[in-house]
Amino acid sequence: MDKEKNRGFFRFALVLIIILLFVITFSFIMIGKIQVPLPIVKQSPFFSHFITGQDVYGHVFIEILPQCTFDLGNGWTLFSLCADPDNKTVDGVASNTSYRYVMRWNTTRMEWDIYSPRSADKPFENFTTNESYFILLYSPYDLSVYGPANPDMNITMVQGWDAPSWPYLFSTNVTKYFDDTKHRYMMKWDNPIQEFIIYSPRAADKPFEKIFKAEGQMIYAYNNHTLIYNKTDLQDP
Repeated sequence: MDKEKNRGFFRFALVLIIILLFVITFSFIMIGKIQVPLPIVKQSPFFSHFITGQDVYGHVFIEILPQCTFDLGNGWTLFSLCADPDNKTVDGVASNTSYRYVMRWNTTRMEWDIYSPRSADKPFENFTTNESYFILLYSPYDLSVYGPANPDMNITMVQGWDAPSWPYLFSTNVTKYFDDTKHRYMMKWDNPIQEFIIYSPRAADKPFEKIFKAEGQMIYAYNNHTLIYNKTDLQDP
């Protein structure tokens, strides 16, 4: 009986020794003279892990992007905030971009107010989620806006041109909110050619029929009214 116990003990000890030798051998391989440069996945100030070891080096950065992430092209881009950030200052939202100017439509004067970070006198300081804005970039950038999704909205429109936002994460057909009894034209900005394209309900050939996440827009209104966004009604079935 004792002999059987001893044999069992020796077998168990032998298995442990084999496992230990395997771990030691693998460890020497990993920290030996083999260099393993680790690639940078994506630089992020939010999540980072630094991996070190003898002749083993590199950085791994992991970033979880919000749903409200969209491209700002080179040159002018007309955009909306598709999320509601806590910090709505121009620098708070656009600080990581190489922006030169931001423009906001002034419905009183029917012209663009120009924000320059180099100017001491700035006509506005904050973004809002119910307006579209122009931004001029020196180089393209993927802008991420951290915050909750925007709710249903009522946007005040005045007679003439307005720049209401499209503040949602989904796309829709513009006819779901463009009312031809109240609206005459709608314009979106074409980034590649850097000019407006114009939608008219009376035109047989329409340059677009949908609006997409974070896009900006301008609408010509016949009179003062309220543009109503009901998310349930706006989303495609």
